[in-house]
Amino acid sequence: MENSAATRKIVEASWQAVAKAGVRKFRVSDVAAAAGVSVGLVYYHFESRNGLLKATMEFANEITPGAGAGAGAVGSGSGSGSGTGFERLEALLLADFDGTERAHDNAVVWHELVGVAVFEEEIRDQVGVTLAKWRDAVADAVSEGQRDGSIRAGIDAARAARSVTALADGLLSGIVVGSSSWDEARDALRAALERLLRAE
Repeated sequence: MENSAATRKIVEASWQAVAKAGVRKFRVSDVAAAAGVSVGLVYYHFESRNGLLKATMEFANEITPGAGAGAGAVGSGSGSGSGTGFERLEALLLADFDGTERAHDNAVVWHELVGVAVFEEEIRDQVGVTLAKWRDAVADAVSEGQRDGSIRAGIDAARAARSVTALADGLLSGIVVGSSSWDEARDALRAALERLLRAE
């Protein structure tokens, strides 16, 4: 995504539009008005509605509370910070569950765009890339915990990453639709990580 002041303003407006009204009511003209730019400028930078939605997903990844380490945001890995590998893995996965309005809205954006990906190949490709990077980051964190002895050695890191990221995504879905509270989701995620991964 081009990183200019204009594109940033447009993408932030797009993120807000999806978070507040969903993709079904998403209009490029509304985004342009909210960003204070012309519709033509939006298409100049993003070429199409799907191009703008793809950039919106990238932005959602960027602003995840974990600063690149959440269910949509990836790429920072788990090598920094203190504590055991298990504790860093737990923090990595809980980054999306900080209970703020921004975290809630970002989860809405992520789930809305995943829904669009079912029918839109361009968005589907972006979702696939995002999920793969996210699972890789979690798998690296699992491997780190295995090296320091805080995560069970016999676990396949890639398979564990697929399982726990799916769990986190499902718990965020519950928050988005109002069937679960932040506390309930955090407790469930912590309990699952303890049971599935922590070394005895």
